[in-house]
Amino acid sequence: MSLNLQKALAMLDQQTRRLFIKVKEDRERLSLYNKQVGDVESGKKKKTSSSNYYWLMLCLSYVVCHTILWLYGV
Repeated sequence: MSLNLQKALAMLDQQTRRLFIKVKEDRERLSLYNKQVGDVESGKKKKTSSSNYYWLMLCLSYVVCHTILWLYGV
């Protein structure tokens, strides 16, 4: 092989390795980002479900109290 061809192949090999390293780092960053977004979304869902439970219990207690008052004729 000629010297220029060897240099070109070595340069191509370096660029390919850099590209693979960059892809690996980007994949790790994306994985971390997706995990963080998933944690935030699951936190929102959890908060929403507890909020819905609170409002459901509030409405049920309102209905029960008014039913009892209606039964006693108050």
